[in-house]
Amino acid sequence: VDRQGGRIRGVEGYPVGQTDFGKEIKSITGLLTPVEKGSEENRKPIVDFGALFIPDSSTVVSMIAPQLAFYDVIGVHLLGTNIWNSPDLLKKEVEYFEGAVFTDCFFLNSPRPDVRTFIDRFYAAWGREPDNVEALAYDATDMLVKLIAGGTMVTREDLRDGISRIENYPGRTGMTSFSEGRDARKPLHILMVVDSEIMQVRQ
Repeated sequence: VDRQGGRIRGVEGYPVGQTDFGKEIKSITGLLTPVEKGSEENRKPIVDFGALFIPDSSTVVSMIAPQLAFYDVIGVHLLGTNIWNSPDLLKKEVEYFEGAVFTDCFFLNSPRPDVRTFIDRFYAAWGREPDNVEALAYDATDMLVKLIAGGTMVTREDLRDGISRIENYPGRTGMTSFSEGRDARKPLHILMVVDSEIMQVRQ
């Protein structure tokens, strides 16, 4: 955010298992600030931020989003992580997520033929569509199988070095390479909720 010239207006945390987020919403919108007696009823939230990043599950954000509307926190872009990329996000009160943006390396509606084939085969085997963890597991297993099948992997160190040399592996989760620090590098899909559906904005 800082690098792109943005400003972080505030940060609020909450414990695991919480269901009422009124206090946190009031805190970031100035509704907890003391005011003159008798003026509480007409108070309006101070929405001086354009986006709200909530790095939590679709289950939790499905509780937070309606509460934001309850406190008149509207016109704010909701931003999330790849764990928002779930059909559960759109199961109820989807209107609160219109325009929400998040990223993921796997997208169920991808037009890529290899991704479509993977999804179809997974559905035939398990009776449901795969999620991003299962797509990542498929890619990781395929990488290992191909390395081992090459016949040059004798020790664990050989396998480690072989993985580190992988460049542009054409996975179901995108072209994958590894950095010197052994972190996976792959393109991310920019996803958005549009007309109650998760759509790809760009990759």
